Amino acid sequence: MANLPETPQWEDGIYQIEVSDPVLGGPDGISNRQAKQLASRTSYLKQKVEKSGTDLAEHIAAADPHTQYAPKASPTFTGTPTAPTPANSDNSKKLATTEFVAKALAALAGSAPETLDTLKELADALGNDPNFATTVLNKLAEKLAKDQNGADIPDPALFVKNLGLGDASGYVGRLLKIQVFTASGTVTKTPGAKKWRIKCLGAGAGSSAAPATGSNEVSVSNGGGAGAYAEGIYDVSSITTASVVIGSGGAGGTAGSIYGADGGTSSVGSFISSPGGKAGLPAGPANPPFQPVANSNSDSSTGWNIVGSSGAGAEPAVAVANSYAVGSRGSNSIFGVGGSVPAINNQANPGGGYGSGASGCSNGPYQSAKSGAAGRPGIVIIEELA
Repeated sequence: MANLPETPQWEDGIYQIEVSDPVLGGPDGISNRQAKQLASRTSYLKQKVEKSGTDLAEHIAAADPHTQYAPKASPTFTGTPTAPTPANSDNSKKLATTEFVAKALAALAGSAPETLDTLKELADALGNDPNFATTVLNKLAEKLAKDQNGADIPDPALFVKNLGLGDASGYVGRLLKIQVFTASGTVTKTPGAKKWRIKCLGAGAGSSAAPATGSNEVSVSNGGGAGAYAEGIYDVSSITTASVVIGSGGAGGTAGSIYGADGGTSSVGSFISSPGGKAGLPAGPANPPFQPVANSNSDSSTGWNIVGSSGAGAEPAVAVANSYAVGSRGSNSIFGVGGSVPAINNQANPGGGYGSGASGCSNGPYQSAKSGAAGRPGIVIIEELA
């Protein structure tokens, strides 16, 4: 008796013995076909199981059985591997994905401009100074303290000069004080003042009276002239006081003294002087028409270095007929209007503003003398400059 031969192979399907099959033994007999097929299958499976056991033992014994995969120690990935992105606040040993890094860099750069959103750009902007904080603190220590309001400037005069606000003497032209004089007195220099800007106006003149008249006679008088004006800037570093003279307004004429008076001169020390206006002249009594003579301008100002001008004389009065005789108005000054002209047979009006002249007046027939009026006093304005 012999064993069936076994061939380790896998055969699909097992032969079914039919009723009509004869009984034939032997290795190829039909009666042994089923057993032979099953034996071959069993041998095939046994071979596979033994190989699996051998392969598994080799796998277990191998130091790196998966050479086709990246090693656990320092793996090198290919392709496009991904991983979960940790939270922005995560500082563990989790993998930092490109998304995590990009968010961290964006948070670091914040809203910095593109030219300052890298450490290299920041270092360049800071001059590559590793002690930048100390450098900044040292520089800040060199700055002026805000609460000192400039009191900690080592050399204030040089500082002002370097700003271009003053000349070599330290004069800057800053206004310290304005002193106004409408009456004579003494001006005292304010501490720190280096120059005075003086505006000086002489007094206005008075007008003459219109003389008394008889039958078919009229009389008139011109208005008073305005005071002269002068302006200048003067160095006062060597003085502390100066006398101020304010010219008095010229008096008006009266029945007993027909002629009006000139205005008085205004002045400040030896710096500047402005004469007063010329008095208005009378004309008549006489039979109209006749031509009155205008009074002249004032004398010229002296000492000025910005502007200086004489005060204007008044226009001549008018004497055309018994019912048409009119005095002229007082001259305007730079600071005020002259006196307005009254109706015939009325006395004159005084000047209206500083340095202005009084108006003239007029008489028709059979009138007593009508008084002139006074001009206005002068004025001095002193601007003290540092």
